Amino acid sequence: MPSETGRDTCFPPSAAHSDLALALLEHPAIHEAVVLKRHDVQGRVRTIACVVPADANLMETLSADLRNRFPAQLLPDAYVFLSAIPVNDRGEVDLDRIGQIEVIEGGLQDRW
Repeated sequence: MPSETGRDTCFPPSAAHSDLALALLEHPAIHEAVVLKRHDVQGRVRTIACVVPADANLMETLSADLRNRFPAQLLPDAYVFLSAIPVNDRGEVDLDRIGQIEVIEGGLQDRW
């Protein structure tokens, strides 16, 4: 749910999400990836895959590849295409910055 600061709460990746992130990283058209859970503006928990693509035509091949490798309940609800995965001062994925991404009609808008 959105916090008092107006940001959504992001949850660190689970083991299943780590497996999904590793599968994303095996795709030749992806440079970086992180998968996490977060609440959308309606309060639903969503699986979000944040990726740094190397190929503009990534979406068509990526969805098909993951559907062949994972059960439907593990697949991302949405994808975020970024120029880089945001990291904090310790070099860890910055969940606060990822929590600022807006979900718009099932898609995501990049705010960086």
